[in-house]
Amino acid sequence: MRGKLWLLALMAAAFTPSTYASADMWNQFRGTNGDGISTTSQPPVEFDESKNVRWKTAIPDSGWSSPAIWEDEIWLTTGSDEKRELRALCVHRETGEIIKNIKVFDMVDRQVDPAYKHDSPHLNSPATPTPVVEADRVYVSFGSQGIACLNRMTGDKIWQRRDLRIYQPVRQGSSPIVDDDNLYVAFDGTDQQFFIALDKDTGSTRWKTDRNITTDWAATLEASGISTKKGGSKSNEKPGDHKKAFATATLINVDGVRQLIAPAAEATIAYAPQSGEELWRVMHPGGFNVSARPIFQHGLVYVFTSGLTRHFLAIKPDGRGDVTDSHIAWSTKRGTPAIPSPIVIDEHLYMVTDKGGIARCLNAKTGEPLWTKRLGGDHWASPVYANEMLYFCNKQGEVTVLEASPEEPTVRATNQLNGSFIASPALTDDSLILRSTTHLYCLTEGHQRSEQELAKEASDETKIATNAKKGDGKEIDWDSAFEEFLKKDSGARKKFEDGQATKEEIIAWMKSQLGGTKKRGKRSELKKGGDKDNVNFYAIVIGRLKTKDIELGEFTATVDHVTSMYGNRWVRDEINGKTVRVTGVSGQFLDNLLQVKRGQTLKFRTGNYKPSSQTLTFGPKFHVLERTPPFNPEDYGVPPEEFRGYQGELTGKVVEAAGYEVLLEVSDLSPANQSKASKPEKIQGKRVRIIGFYNGHADSFNDLRQGDRIRVGVWHTNPSHDEVNVTDLLEPLSN
Repeated sequence: MRGKLWLLALMAAAFTPSTYASADMWNQFRGTNGDGISTTSQPPVEFDESKNVRWKTAIPDSGWSSPAIWEDEIWLTTGSDEKRELRALCVHRETGEIIKNIKVFDMVDRQVDPAYKHDSPHLNSPATPTPVVEADRVYVSFGSQGIACLNRMTGDKIWQRRDLRIYQPVRQGSSPIVDDDNLYVAFDGTDQQFFIALDKDTGSTRWKTDRNITTDWAATLEASGISTKKGGSKSNEKPGDHKKAFATATLINVDGVRQLIAPAAEATIAYAPQSGEELWRVMHPGGFNVSARPIFQHGLVYVFTSGLTRHFLAIKPDGRGDVTDSHIAWSTKRGTPAIPSPIVIDEHLYMVTDKGGIARCLNAKTGEPLWTKRLGGDHWASPVYANEMLYFCNKQGEVTVLEASPEEPTVRATNQLNGSFIASPALTDDSLILRSTTHLYCLTEGHQRSEQELAKEASDETKIATNAKKGDGKEIDWDSAFEEFLKKDSGARKKFEDGQATKEEIIAWMKSQLGGTKKRGKRSELKKGGDKDNVNFYAIVIGRLKTKDIELGEFTATVDHVTSMYGNRWVRDEINGKTVRVTGVSGQFLDNLLQVKRGQTLKFRTGNYKPSSQTLTFGPKFHVLERTPPFNPEDYGVPPEEFRGYQGELTGKVVEAAGYEVLLEVSDLSPANQSKASKPEKIQGKRVRIIGFYNGHADSFNDLRQGDRIRVGVWHTNPSHDEVNVTDLLEPLSN
């Protein structure tokens, strides 16, 4: 396999975007060839915060740009909304020392469309596009904030452009690319969409072309079950949302003719690099592109789309004009990602979904699926390939290493680091370069961080940066401190996301570490009408979907039923039959939400409730969000009136076991003498929900599977509640 890859690399070298870059420099987004492949690097397979770490360097401020490497230099960008400045950093590859920290721009006010009600710069970083590095220059882009060319040796600015401004509600994402003459970059906002070529030497415009894409977006939304009528959905509050895109272009050569493949929002377009003439276009089916960079292999251009429907398209690039109906060799929408780019190795294409981390392998020529493997986590970073291994990094700090094989792959390692990975990795020589949201790692076989380094880092992380100085009389902003702590400590973040610790518990620990307030008030459940508009409401809710906003991770639903409440049960009566807003949906559950259409029924778990806005938060642990049949009381274990007050034993089949709750289909029962049910036999053949298995039955509960037969002791302690409590008995029975 490696021999074939080396031959492919040599063939591709004649058409690389810049003739200055060698195959192992990794000088731009996804490497010199833009495909995520290194033919020379041999990075370690196993590593952690100590093992095989050459160095780890804290990166100031915020940025998601990927590392770009030239010789002994690693370049990346960063920015600060608080300081209102944008910078380029150069890190020494051998030592991890920041040797250049260059202020490129002072920020200017973002262009904003007042009609766009959901401006969301917080969903992105100030510095997401990846730089391009050459022998004597570094090109950095900050989208509408500006593009600059820097002298690589001195850091001096050679030229800049700050006149290319569009409205980007989620900020910029498209990285620049270069060839011998030009720098190319996309500007796809909600108000304007154009592609531009700039002279590399002067920054002057060589050509600029309007995307010129017109579609009936309202019809597309209606076909997907999303109303465009006033008040029907938030599409009316996000004008032009379907026009924005974040993809990086790719230069290819087709039968001796160079093409610039530049995905826009609703179409992928090929331009002539020297003139900007449009060669061909393929319309995207029902969606807009996010960030995946196209790949050209086997005479096909591979493109992902996103939005309402996620499609993977394999396009033959030898047509002219609109070739949507004639030049799509194959396509699929099964398990396709929206953000991470794919990798093609020999005749096999590998990809991973951004939500849930589902890795797949397809036949690159035909689209035939070969295998599917769940890695878990949220994958925004694109995978990379080296030494016959695939490296997948997720936002939860995991780096999974798989063998690149068309057969069911072996997981060689699942490595955990204290970081969140959004930027794509870089490869060089024997090292894997990873940028987390806070640090830059150089992972190299045979290196080890010392105990002193690890101890100092652990000590530093407990000294949480806050917005106030001790003793100045100001209150500490613990909300901001909490958010900052989760960014820096992946262990705490995982505990919070998995529900092992609440925000309040983590803040209490932070206070103890800082020697903060010593007061220990009695914890009490917030009652309706209390001081704060945020009450605990841990429950399963059944409702019909009205609207959804995947980008913001929220939806609205009309509540049909509430069950399994833990605290503040008055909320059930307040929201039953009403339309509520649900926020905080993330990860793989956004995939689930995408599958639910307006009017369909879904089941979801909640965590908190805000009475003033009738807003529920998506549950922080034992996550549930899935499409379900229309509400039927018996399906959800609402017991007959004659069964309420029951105490005794139940025998039956497990219909569902999740979140330390069991939905049991009852076949037999044995009431206790103290049972208060008037006709308990009414439960036979019906379902009942049993809760509380974390009290003494946790291990046995974890062994339960759908279809198991069990005998269980229960007590309906509060007949006004639908669920019953487990008591002292949980016994598996043979089927």
